[in-house]
Amino acid sequence: MTSELENSLLIADPSLRDGLFDRSVIHLAEHSLQHGAIGYILNKPTDKKVGDVLTAPMFTPLKNIPIFFGGPVNTDQIVFSVYWWKDDDHFEYRLRISAEEAATMKRSPGSILVAHVGHSGWSPGQLEEELKEQAWINTPVSSHTLSVPHRELWRSVLEGISPYHKLLSLTPIEIENN
Repeated sequence: MTSELENSLLIADPSLRDGLFDRSVIHLAEHSLQHGAIGYILNKPTDKKVGDVLTAPMFTPLKNIPIFFGGPVNTDQIVFSVYWWKDDDHFEYRLRISAEEAATMKRSPGSILVAHVGHSGWSPGQLEEELKEQAWINTPVSSHTLSVPHRELWRSVLEGISPYHKLLSLTPIEIENN
């Protein structure tokens, strides 16, 4: 059974200032009350591409794919995921796909292939508690989410939620200096 949080976005509240998750946009890919949650940060690129760290011939077709920081769990692993819109209302994704499948999906029109190092994870009940504490803002994935440049994603998604959230999106990064 799919939870209502699964396949949604978690937007870091401007008050969440822990360094790792500042202004993060996380695709919450898996969620259950029994097992917790797993997600991938969508807007934190590293300065590396797949070809910089994976040099085996099987990764050659993927060498120019940028690597994103997915979160602080299992940062010794790079995983490939693909995202696409099946139709106007139906967002699809496949996580932890093989290099061969990633190379095939890279050529599929409308699909966006992402390499992540690490992922974000929550133990059972932890995410629900963080949502109650308003560390995260939960919102559905919208059709423009994947087309927004990663540096603008946090602000773009946040301002699209409501007029109140639009004001939140204007919060300066260094709030204490204002």
